[in-house]
Parts: sequence; structure tokens; C-alpha cells
Amino acid sequence: KLFTEFILKVPQGRLVKQKLDCLIDIVHSDLFTHHDCREILLPLMTEQLKSHLEKQEELRACCQLLSDIMEVLYRKDVVRNTTLQHNVLHFPPGYRKI
Repeated sequence: KLFTEFILKVPQGRLVKQKLDCLIDIVHSDLFTHHDCREILLPLMTEQLKSHLEKQEELRACCQLLSDIMEVLYRKDVVRNTTLQHNVLHFPPGYRKI
């Protein structure tokens, strides 16, 4: 929850690349493999992705973040306590068609 608050306090349009890099690092951390943490982090990440993609900001970093999220969600050791479908529900409707 602290990490979510931290990311949300960064003003929009400022430090976009750094913020996305930070989110990418979190996806690769043990924190993101825990279901309870992912329940909090995934909605934040998808909202950030949606916002930056709509504004066409840092598209390479956005693609990297989305790719890394999907990679982790498909790992069997990560989704053993939940289903992939449950995790994908956090994605905005347009992303669910991917």
C-alpha cells in the first residue's frame, strides 16, 4: 500500500520513465509474486499503463511493463493460489482481449 501511495504522489507527466522503471522492478520482485500484494499492485499498474499509453508517453517502457506483468502472471509458481483469469480482471476491458 505504501508503494501504491508513493507512485500516486508523483505528479502526472513528471518522472514518467522513472515511475515505469520502478513498476517494472516491482513486477520482478518477490512482492509481485504474492497474491495479496498483487491484488493491490495490479490495478495501480494497469491504470498507470492505460494513462501513459493513451498519452503515448514512454511507449517502450509501457510495453516492457505490460510484457513483464503477463510473463509473471503466466508463471505456474505465481498463480498457484489464484487463477490467471482472476488476475486479468484487473486489466482495463480493452486489454482483456489480448
